[in-house]
Amino acid sequence: MTDWRDACAQAATAAALDPTLYVRDVATPAGSPIDTFYAASRGIITAATPGVLAAHPAFGPLFLVGLVSATENYYRDILARLVRICPLAQCESADEMIRWGSVVWHRGVDMERGAFEQISFTSLKNVRDTLKSFLGYTVAQHGDIVSLAKEFERACEIRHAIVHSGNVVAGKNALKLSLPPAAAGTMYITVGFSELQQSASICTNLVLATNRELFAELCKRWALGWRTHPSWSAAKENERFAEIWRTFFSAIDHTQGQLAHMRSEADCRADVLAEFL
Repeated sequence: MTDWRDACAQAATAAALDPTLYVRDVATPAGSPIDTFYAASRGIITAATPGVLAAHPAFGPLFLVGLVSATENYYRDILARLVRICPLAQCESADEMIRWGSVVWHRGVDMERGAFEQISFTSLKNVRDTLKSFLGYTVAQHGDIVSLAKEFERACEIRHAIVHSGNVVAGKNALKLSLPPAAAGTMYITVGFSELQQSASICTNLVLATNRELFAELCKRWALGWRTHPSWSAAKENERFAEIWRTFFSAIDHTQGQLAHMRSEADCRADVLAEFL
């Protein structure tokens, strides 16, 4: 006699998942956080050709998820580096919390990054609040970071539907995106070549705006605020500026001629001193 339960397929015995097969130990990138972002985002865009996306429609939403993740990763990288090198940021963030799991996992290596593992950067509010609480930096109300973070927030609502709803647009996402009611009952996320290019542009420009604005802030702190801090050593003035330079300077932009003015570290340092001192 057959079992009526066989009207539904039975699960097979699956091998236990081995997490070690899914990860690899990679040296922390030596370059700037923006170059790490470039490597991740351009790898996605290079793979996302019109032909690939047309042949495999499921890839588009997954590529968008990757772009959002690369952008969030930039914020974690840049904030970790700034807390490490900026004494004013260290004072500002002294009361912030870090989860025990991050302490155990990092074991003193790149510990600062652990402070940002539990923070989402998918909203303007979170970006603004985190820059304020960890760096003591107030984002300009009408600056590029605000306008671009608002657009990034919309991309993150789309990402939410992809990750958490199998590409189905949930009511919360639809309302935040100001979408009209679905005529057929269900709305699905579709991401083609042009949509992915648009999302990539938003992510890239948000990173560029943040990188430029924080670079200007750190240079000003080096010229003014750092010099009044007890940790300041005039003998290490150039060395401290070099830390800022390595944190923000993009070797990729420099190599590809994307910078408006091709300046050396020494020239930039001299110009900062001339402006503030």
